[in-house]
Amino acid sequence: MTRIKPYTWLTIALLLISALVLITHLSTTGEEFSRYNVGWTGTSDFFSTLDRHTTTDIASPSDLAGYKNATLVLIAPDHAFTPAEGTLYRDFVTRGNTLLLADDFGSGNTLLQSMSSSIVIRQGTLSSVDRAYNNASIVVVYPAGDTRFFPAGSPIVLDTAATLTGGVALLKTSAFSWVEEIPGNNTRSVKVLGTYTVMAQEKIGNGSVYVLSDPSIFINGMKDPGSPYANHFFLGEIAHTPGQVLIDTFGSRVARVYGIGEFIQSVRSNNEYRFMIAALLMAGIVIAWKRRLI
Repeated sequence: MTRIKPYTWLTIALLLISALVLITHLSTTGEEFSRYNVGWTGTSDFFSTLDRHTTTDIASPSDLAGYKNATLVLIAPDHAFTPAEGTLYRDFVTRGNTLLLADDFGSGNTLLQSMSSSIVIRQGTLSSVDRAYNNASIVVVYPAGDTRFFPAGSPIVLDTAATLTGGVALLKTSAFSWVEEIPGNNTRSVKVLGTYTVMAQEKIGNGSVYVLSDPSIFINGMKDPGSPYANHFFLGEIAHTPGQVLIDTFGSRVARVYGIGEFIQSVRSNNEYRFMIAALLMAGIVIAWKRRLI
């Protein structure tokens, strides 16, 4: 039997390491809000805290059938929801489940409207004197009601949030905040000073809809702005909420990845593909061994 030389093992090891580095690089993305984006605008850190045993992806509204006491998280939707789809989401909530929608200027309103919800995400960027950094649109907001997702009295930092009407207010800005209303034809923009709602709750049947007007709280760059802000606690409460956690990948950008990265993620999420590739690699090694290539 031909003995494998040490430099051959070293070459094989280097090739394997290089392949792993290349695969890791190609499987990431720069898509905003994507769980495969490890940069500032990605949500990889939040998704890394989820328990894979109690977390399930929802690729279609029809997949919501049968769930009870579950929490569906929908981050930054970019899909316009139809009335038929809205009915499926509403039925899900009515059965005693929770829907948490985080959106500012995406398509969240089409979902709320199709569900016949009273909550509306308003246009116009929120600013405040009460800010975390030297940027008026990075506002500090405070609990005003139900504290399921955050400790009572603890402020949270939002980045370029919208405002909400309808429902029961859970998070509000301080009184020294304003929204620059989007002007109509032949009109100037108007800044209206006051207190604004950024998170609201609405009961539907036996369940609840929660709407947060800023999906960016989920991105890596906003997960922990430091003391005394409760962003990290807020995200932890969502990740470890009692019952099943469902991640909406149907209308959200969290699963977005393109090019070869899309193929790699498909393989990683499919056991049959992984077994097939492993078998091909083993066959290649056996053939190379028999031909005394290694």
